[in-house]
Amino acid sequence: QGGSRRVLRSASSPSARKLLCRRNVGITERRRPALHALNPRKHGRPEAGTTVVAGAAFMDQHMGVKLGIAQGTGKLDLSEMGLTHIPPQVFSLTGLTDLSLAGNSIEVIPPQIANLSGLERLQVAGNHLQGLPPEIGELRGLEGLWVHGNLITALPESLCQCTALRVLQAAGNQLTSLPAQLGRLTALEDLGLPGNCLTTLPDSMGGLKSLKKLSLHGNRLKDLPASLRDLDALQELWLMGNDLSSLPDCFASMSSLKQLSLGDNCLGEVPESLAAAPALTALWLYGNSLARVPPSLASHPTLKYLWLEGNPLWGEGLEAMLRGLKGN
Repeated sequence: QGGSRRVLRSASSPSARKLLCRRNVGITERRRPALHALNPRKHGRPEAGTTVVAGAAFMDQHMGVKLGIAQGTGKLDLSEMGLTHIPPQVFSLTGLTDLSLAGNSIEVIPPQIANLSGLERLQVAGNHLQGLPPEIGELRGLEGLWVHGNLITALPESLCQCTALRVLQAAGNQLTSLPAQLGRLTALEDLGLPGNCLTTLPDSMGGLKSLKKLSLHGNRLKDLPASLRDLDALQELWLMGNDLSSLPDCFASMSSLKQLSLGDNCLGEVPESLAAAPALTALWLYGNSLARVPPSLASHPTLKYLWLEGNPLWGEGLEAMLRGLKGN
């Protein structure tokens, strides 16, 4: 009631929403047109006397141009080129800072990736990778790593040596666990892991002191580590579409948390500390099994949006919430 806070209810099916949440959120597969011979005509075959450049020759020429430019700029974009492997010439470009190989059919990153010691951004999303080589840890200046939309089942422990990393996007893979020492990535600001198969998180998560956004929706998480309380910089935490049945009592100390999504889980209750998160502005609790929520949520000084639809709220729990809303 009033313009400052909303309690939303809907007849939409929670199971349908859960199905939607659980879908992988990685790269959408794109169909790439075949590379046809150059043709001066719109339709039909080339005219007599027309020189037809074979697809492979054209690709080699195009690749050569890109590699030549990269020597001067330090940036190489080989995305959407139908590659099945990384051209060996790439690893001789030791001055590269940006390398994009997204949207190909690459299955392996070879150990020679360590040659690119000055690399700051590596984009390999939308390939067929099943893992990353241990040598990825040699890229000590790496600031951004995009590996979403692959078939990766585990991230190497050596990745935790990339302590300059600020962005790690690994959505839509097949990750079942995370490196035990993930918390060593103290510069990490944005960690995207939705649409994987994670059931738990390492205790070291609390070491991610710079983390501002943590996306874990559409996994199989059953619990959360209490060390989340140490994420002082965290502003967004996305956990919808998991198997959480309880929450740690950690939210009161998460002083920067503004958006928290816990929709489509298995929660029967939420801790009182949830109402003590000092900066919270939006809270998603839809599609759980909540019979009550902390009445103090209704009088939270910064909370503007509260989603509760799809919960069996009734009796005193609902009445207490409504009384709080009427008073605000």
